Amino acid sequence: MKKAVFLLAFLVISFCLAVCTPFNYFYDYDELTDSVIKVELINYRNEKKPKLLFDGLNRALPFDFNKMEIIEVLPKEKTEAFLKDLAEILIHFRHYHHDSPNGICVRLVYENGDFEVVTSSQGNFAARFDSEGNIKSSGIGSRGTSYLDNTINKHFQTQMPARG
Repeated sequence: MKKAVFLLAFLVISFCLAVCTPFNYFYDYDELTDSVIKVELINYRNEKKPKLLFDGLNRALPFDFNKMEIIEVLPKEKTEAFLKDLAEILIHFRHYHHDSPNGICVRLVYENGDFEVVTSSQGNFAARFDSEGNIKSSGIGSRGTSYLDNTINKHFQTQMPARG
């Protein structure tokens, strides 16, 4: 009887830990270099504080180009090195994320017009949009943000403030 209770408790705990474990992701360097045509550092000015979502794509907001200010465009000759470093950042995808970006973000623009926005340490958002700003994939929160800040500081003239 004790063994059965112990086994049941072990299975329940294992299941709960597996469900709560974030999905880990690395960008594919070859895919990035084949399809990214421009890397921008942007400031996305949200007048309202982004809402934290727990149900994924359904309530994430479209990208509002009027809220985007391009701070810096990475020169073409530095793009490949940036993408190499970006592909080495382990990103944890969470079951929760904000409904829109806020603050300093990296914007990857793809050949087909789609783009991806990943927030720096100032936010908890990463998503891919079509060229019109409609959300294509989301439901994720970037957790590689301090490494992203370091990568921004390494490749862009604009520097992210130290966290602390």
